Amino acid sequence: MKVKFLPKGGFNKSGAFVEVGDDGTVSKKADEFEIQRHLTLDLICKDVSFGVGIEVKSDLKKAEAEDDKDQPERISSRSIRATGVIQESRWSQFELSILGSPGRHRTIDVSIGELPENELVRVGGVGGIDDIDLDVDESFYLSIYLTTERFDDLRKELSFPGAALKIRFDIGRFSNFFATWSPSISEGRVIKYLSSPSDVENESEVPDEFWRRAKREKPADEDDIDFKFDLSESDLDISVYRPIVGIIGPMPGEPTDGDEFGAADEDLAPGLSTGAPASSHRWPNLEKLEGEITKIRRRLGVVSVVSVFALVVFILWSLG
Repeated sequence: MKVKFLPKGGFNKSGAFVEVGDDGTVSKKADEFEIQRHLTLDLICKDVSFGVGIEVKSDLKKAEAEDDKDQPERISSRSIRATGVIQESRWSQFELSILGSPGRHRTIDVSIGELPENELVRVGGVGGIDDIDLDVDESFYLSIYLTTERFDDLRKELSFPGAALKIRFDIGRFSNFFATWSPSISEGRVIKYLSSPSDVENESEVPDEFWRRAKREKPADEDDIDFKFDLSESDLDISVYRPIVGIIGPMPGEPTDGDEFGAADEDLAPGLSTGAPASSHRWPNLEKLEGEITKIRRRLGVVSVVSVFALVVFILWSLG
């Protein structure tokens, strides 16, 4: 399919892209993909793995090196990789697609790396490539770079058994993503990515202002509220969840003789012993109760049911 720009397209008539057939005609029912915000994607990451990359360079001979600066820099990198699965929105499902392509995707290739001081987030798509040297399927990627300290924190949390990695971000904050207009920000729809301006058949008709807004650049007009990003907003949120395993009794290594709690089991208040339920001290021994009732019946003979009930209540009160 071809991609065309409509100068008056979109809900606000500020420009939109449409996909057209080989004949170049635009159908009245064609979806108009415009610049949108609040396209929040929730990812649950599968197949999470940790890797180390080491770049090896041969040392220069000392005779050929004028000083230490001529020696090659040894570089190693660490990364966390996963497949992010887009979760259903409140209304329907968000999907990703390349403008001009019918393909739809519900997964994103996630990579998390480290930088010494800065942090960075990149989101994009790759169109299918099929030639003599390359055979690349259409896909989408999310690249995250954390400081070394925060990368170590994340890796530590993910090392626990059962840890789950979740990522939440507004893809509408990133360059060249477009979607149809909707009255609800929770309506899942197809989000289109423009790989290159050259993919637009009438590229020359696209105003510079539209490209600036599509790249999410700082507004030329400070009153442009629609695209004036709040710097306090996060570009992306990463969460790690892991199950809490319930254990009956003390944790492994936890003292049970009261040396750190100020009292052993026998010194605890009634009902607080670790060996029995808190209410167990209130119930008398049933055999003892039955024996007492038998003795009373032998002494009194046949008594009314009411009298026996009253005696039972009295005994329970006296033994309790």
